[in-house]
Amino acid sequence: MIEVVWDTPGALLMIIFVAFFVGYAIGRRQGKREGFTEGVRFSPLEMRRQTWEQGHCVICGSESGGDRRSGCAPDRKESADSLGTEALS
Repeated sequence: MIEVVWDTPGALLMIIFVAFFVGYAIGRRQGKREGFTEGVRFSPLEMRRQTWEQGHCVICGSESGGDRRSGCAPDRKESADSLGTEALS
């Protein structure tokens, strides 16, 4: 029968390696989770910035108005006003 003798430096190196690996694995998972959350929060802002700079929606290509909020659908108030004036004409 072969008996394994753990000398002190070998055991210490093994413990340090395992601790480093466990810390790396936990940190990597946490970092991916935080990065995904940050991306989800940042993407709408980035899309609005690109729409503002380029003058059209980056998703559908529709023109964005000058002082209107960027978005593909027209404002409800504007569409309601235009429908009301067309009906009176």
